[in-house]
Amino acid sequence: METKNIPLKNYIILAVAILFTVLAVFYMRGWYITTKEYYDNNSVIIDTVSEINNDEIGNYSTDNPNFVLYVSSGSNADIKPFEKKLKKFILKNDLRNNVLYLNLENVDVNEFNNYLNKFATENANSSLSDKNSSAIYIFQDGKIAKTMGSNIDLDKMKIVFQSYGIIEND
Repeated sequence: METKNIPLKNYIILAVAILFTVLAVFYMRGWYITTKEYYDNNSVIIDTVSEINNDEIGNYSTDNPNFVLYVSSGSNADIKPFEKKLKKFILKNDLRNNVLYLNLENVDVNEFNNYLNKFATENANSSLSDKNSSAIYIFQDGKIAKTMGSNIDLDKMKIVFQSYGIIEND
């Protein structure tokens, strides 16, 4: 029986292919871990809407009197399911330019409530209880016209947004 002689270049090609595959797997694993950490520490909607600091709200409301402010802790895992639904709602209704996000991680909640109460009307005020709270503020003419908690149903949110002219009636 004759033995077949396999050329050395075939072994080299195989080794390079295996090495490339192993390196690609480690790179993708690192990318996955980094992405997961990013989304665990930030809001789901951060890549959909613009982020604002609490010091900038007054200037923003002067320049853009009608907008929606979503406030939450980026690391609160309990509200991630709501934020995923909110993100779909924002994209479906093309509200990217109308909604802002404020991360509560480095914000003193009491100071924030006092600051936002300057924009409050009789019907709506800021009432966050702690950093794990979340809320949606609808600004009309530079004032808070409506406040909603994150436990609101998206169908009800759609009705509220329609009533304030943020989205059009179907």
